[in-house]
Amino acid sequence: MTEEQDTIRQLTEAVEHRTVIGIALGIMMERQGVGREAAFEELRVRSQRENRKLYDIACELCRSTTGA
Repeated sequence: MTEEQDTIRQLTEAVEHRTVIGIALGIMMERQGVGREAAFEELRVRSQRENRKLYDIACELCRSTTGA
């Protein structure tokens, strides 16, 4: 894999992660009636407490909402 291909792969992954995290934040905001900052803080704290990546927690939340 060339350096350019690796950069493209990393950027694509970053966009995917950002999208999933954004969707999870929206779900939390709607369910809990909180703002974006409060929802993100809750995800961040949970990530640290469970020693898991924030993205993985966001994926789990999205899956549980869609039933996928």
